Amino acid sequence: MPPIYGWRMASRIYRWYDDLERLEDDLASGSVDRAALAQELERIEKQVRQVSVPASYADRLYQLRQHIGLVRRRIAEET
Repeated sequence: MPPIYGWRMASRIYRWYDDLERLEDDLASGSVDRAALAQELERIEKQVRQVSVPASYADRLYQLRQHIGLVRRRIAEET
């Protein structure tokens, strides 16, 4: 598989990690309402559900979904 193809497939998944990190930072600082954080997380999750990747990248997509779940639990715990 050419490197550019691998990079392209990985970028479909990893682009949401910056958003997740920002949400966690906002949660830690308490600077944003938890309801707003939950709404933003829902938007991210909706986009992730629509992404399609080859089977060889499915594990990375599954890990992203797990990480979204972790952030969701942190938001719920803080409430």
